[in-house]
Amino acid sequence: MLEKLNIQYSDFRSQIMTVEELLYHINRTGINRILSRYRHASNEQRSRLIESIFLSIPQMPFFIDDTREGWIVIEGIERIDAIYSFCSNKLPLTSTYFKTGMYEGKTFSSLSLFEKTKLLNTKVEVYAINHGLSGNERFGIYMCLKSRIDSATASWCRSRIYPEEYALVESLAKRISPRIKTDVIENRICHLLLGIDYQRYLCSDDKHHIDNAINSILEKPDFRERMERHSNDIETTISRNIHYPFIFSKDQFIADSVSYHLRQRYDKLPTPLEIVDRYRQIKGQDRDKKIEFNAESFCRAIDIILKSYI
Repeated sequence: MLEKLNIQYSDFRSQIMTVEELLYHINRTGINRILSRYRHASNEQRSRLIESIFLSIPQMPFFIDDTREGWIVIEGIERIDAIYSFCSNKLPLTSTYFKTGMYEGKTFSSLSLFEKTKLLNTKVEVYAINHGLSGNERFGIYMCLKSRIDSATASWCRSRIYPEEYALVESLAKRISPRIKTDVIENRICHLLLGIDYQRYLCSDDKHHIDNAINSILEKPDFRERMERHSNDIETTISRNIHYPFIFSKDQFIADSVSYHLRQRYDKLPTPLEIVDRYRQIKGQDRDKKIEFNAESFCRAIDIILKSYI
């Protein structure tokens, strides 16, 4: 049902570059496209990174996706931000540790020619994904390299791998919840899109990561038509359930999908908490036990709950 995911050593390449070459490729891609709004490091942290280069401390490799549209930096965004900001005279060094008297308050333009040359000629290692991998395979690589696996990370990955398709999800999330950060809502929309077509996964004996199934939906040629067809019902469902806090977000994904389908049949609907409680009663599960979560078990849970109501 889902594509066979396959990653080989030949799907990657490594290259030694100077900082000057790194900056050249960043400028060619467009710094705003690379960095976007995802900046978390403080000026103090970024300054320490620059100081470490002057001290010849070995640098961690950068990991990029070398797409036809330009670079997507998977690992090392904040370090690239620090280097770019300093070399653009937008980051005066602050809170330096080893050479406070020498570097504190310095900008790139205030460095000596020797110091500028040392920085720009510093060699760094860059690992790149070669062309030819599917979006689903690239998503798996991205998530393996990220330090956190959460809704914000999944949103970041999908917005870069499926920019046109995921823009529709982001737009709907902002419509549902315009005043708060939307990555959690985006994640609920993605799971609900899978839950709408839950019957496709009921007869499968395989197990696939649920993100694999969601990405396969984003890759469908008719994805835009699907969003247009279901967006109003998705908005109504999530807006109704948005104020119900859950210990496990996985429970909420199931409740959203069940609510969506019950709305097509009944006027009076159970609350998300009642939906999850009913499933645990049917399965004989302890309240504190997590529901098994892969694409197939997710869809079977929806089917079990719906049958109990219908």
